[in-house]
Amino acid sequence: MQRAKPQRTITHTIPPPRIETPNFEAGVLEEPLLAFGGHHHHIDPKTGLALYGPYTVREQERPPLSTITVGIIGPRLPGQGMAKFMSASDPE
Repeated sequence: MQRAKPQRTITHTIPPPRIETPNFEAGVLEEPLLAFGGHHHHIDPKTGLALYGPYTVREQERPPLSTITVGIIGPRLPGQGMAKFMSASDPE
């Protein structure tokens, strides 16, 4: 009876995966001052409205605005609804 030859085992060491640290830059944008009634400015819309009221054309020294740019940030469906609302509100 023949004896079976022992199997030769080859082992390889697998190095652990390289996990790289994310590389990004972050910063804080400076808040713009908002214009309110009486030529006053404030950083917070609620506080500015409470203290000075809304900005009006009557008090304006420069020509009135011809356009207002609005940005909508959020989920797609509510954003689309807001865009439709803004289009319907356009007097032209």
